[in-house]
Amino acid sequence: MAKISNTTAYPNIIPTANDFVVLTDVSDNDETKTCTLESVGQYLGTSVAEVTLTPFQILNSFTNPVELVPAQGANKYIVPFGSVIIRNLADDSLPVAYDFAGNIPQLWYGSTAWADITFAIFQTTAPYTGYAIMNPSGAGNITPNKPLQFRTPLANPTLGNSNVVINLQYRIVEIA
Repeated sequence: MAKISNTTAYPNIIPTANDFVVLTDVSDNDETKTCTLESVGQYLGTSVAEVTLTPFQILNSFTNPVELVPAQGANKYIVPFGSVIIRNLADDSLPVAYDFAGNIPQLWYGSTAWADITFAIFQTTAPYTGYAIMNPSGAGNITPNKPLQFRTPLANPTLGNSNVVINLQYRIVEIA
């Protein structure tokens, strides 16, 4: 059997949430078992939600906020700590920037604003991939048992035609 450091036998990869790792189950006579990287992340307190927002969802995000992470239950708080947002224009023959008319897209807990999302992501006609600057405008307003949503605060945007992918890292914190 090759050593784990032998990258010819065991090539390096960029892992995904559904990849498996091998572990020893001490609660079952040290049996060797597998689990996914996603479950390891959840055990360590990190979860990832990846949501593709369609133009229809973005253009109606005031009227119908888009759920990014569902409510987690009583005394449980969703605490986002990082995100990457990708505006993919590969399928758009004539890309149109989103017009929020002064509305800054935001993350909300139910009916409470929590953070602003960088405008630049939505207001370009070029492909965009970047870390989303989230300005916690209402950072003290995290609310237990509420979903984390994408929405605009005052009105629906009027223009725009491309998908936007939000990859959000978050933790669930339970306070009794």
